[in-house]
Amino acid sequence: MSINTFNNKLNHLAGALTAVKEVMSKKFYVMSSKKNVEDAARLMVEKDVPCVLVSVDELIVGIVTERDIVRKIVAEGFRAKDVLLENIMTTPLITVQANATIEEASRLMITYNVRRLPVMQDDQMIGLVTATEIAATCAREVNYSDLRLNALARVPKEQLPPSYG
Repeated sequence: MSINTFNNKLNHLAGALTAVKEVMSKKFYVMSSKKNVEDAARLMVEKDVPCVLVSVDELIVGIVTERDIVRKIVAEGFRAKDVLLENIMTTPLITVQANATIEEASRLMITYNVRRLPVMQDDQMIGLVTATEIAATCAREVNYSDLRLNALARVPKEQLPPSYG
C-alpha cells in the first residue's frame, strides 16, 4: 500500500469519527409557527442564515428554508406576508444527536433528502449542521486537495493552497 493510499484511508477514518458537535453551527433562529413568511425571510437576510426553525408553544417542530420560500411562495405567486410559517414548514423535523458522527449525519441527510439537521443534546437543540459544513470538514481533512469538495464546501479562495492560483 502506498503512503498516499494509507493517508487517504486514515483521513477517511478520522472523518468518520468526527462528531457533529465539532462541525455544527451554533447560529440558528427560532420563530413561532404563527409568524408570516415575510418576517422569516427578513430575519434570514438580516442574520445571514439559510433557514429558520419553527416552534409551537416553545417546542421546535419544523424548519423553513430559503428554498421553501422560493418554491412554495414565490414560484406559486403567494404574498409572503399572507402565509404563515406553519403552512410551509417541513415537518416532522429530522434531527441528529450531538455525539453522532458526520458520517451518520450524512446518512440521515441522504435518507430523508435534507441538507440541514438540528443537533440535539439532552432533548435540547444546541446547533445546526449542514451538508456544506460536512463538506468543508471533509475538504480540510484532505488538505483541500479535492476540487469537488472545495466547491461543495464553498471554501474561500484565501484558504486554498497556492497551487489553486
